[in-house]
Amino acid sequence: DAWHLKFEAGGFKFDAWGLKFDLWGLKFDAWGLKFNTPGVFHTRRTNASDVEQCNPAALSLGGHAAARLQSAVVGMGKEVGFDCKLNASVHEVNQDQRGHFWQKIEKEFAGGISGKKLAFWGVAFKPRTDDIRQAPSIALMERAIKAGARVRAFDPVALEHLSREMTSVEIATDMYQCLEGADALVVCTEWSDFRSPDWDRVKDVMSAPLIFDGRNLYRAHSMQEHGFDYVSIGRATVRGAAKSRS
Repeated sequence: DAWHLKFEAGGFKFDAWGLKFDLWGLKFDAWGLKFNTPGVFHTRRTNASDVEQCNPAALSLGGHAAARLQSAVVGMGKEVGFDCKLNASVHEVNQDQRGHFWQKIEKEFAGGISGKKLAFWGVAFKPRTDDIRQAPSIALMERAIKAGARVRAFDPVALEHLSREMTSVEIATDMYQCLEGADALVVCTEWSDFRSPDWDRVKDVMSAPLIFDGRNLYRAHSMQEHGFDYVSIGRATVRGAAKSRS
């Protein structure tokens, strides 16, 4: 039989000659003309633990390990003369998602972000880890600081790494202290701590009721009823705030 290229590691599977690709449930089979995304783009799950482990309707999939695996597959393909376009494209789209979300943030501040206070809930690239390597939060905070914003962040376990990685970011003691005086909240990690906050308290401590949800944790109509302007991914922005922002 002809030599066949196969690669499998940590939930990622790749079969070069059969052009089969499987990344955490996202499946593609070129020769069989199959494309399967079982629940990948759904924002609701019946099992809460499943949602916390993977919410692909979000800023990006995976962190440092996923990016490394994608690069490894592309490199292995090149070594045998095979162009792994699908893997390269997956990595490119995954990274671009952060830029698209940042554009949503910029759009809400017509007068510019300089001088604004942005609060970040979640730093780790996923719940139940303190790994911040290639986390979407880092990319967004770097853009915010470069634009002249003041950034404060809270994460249940990853703050020690953040304090070493980005010394210009203020470290909050808890999720509500993080919001004090904030012009907007940016949700970057789907920790269970953030799923059911006290919305009255949230609105009381913020300077403006504006939320950017990079993990689609909340129901849009519910956020509108709570009185927030709510920007998420793949859904229309809803307006619940009575006052406008400059």
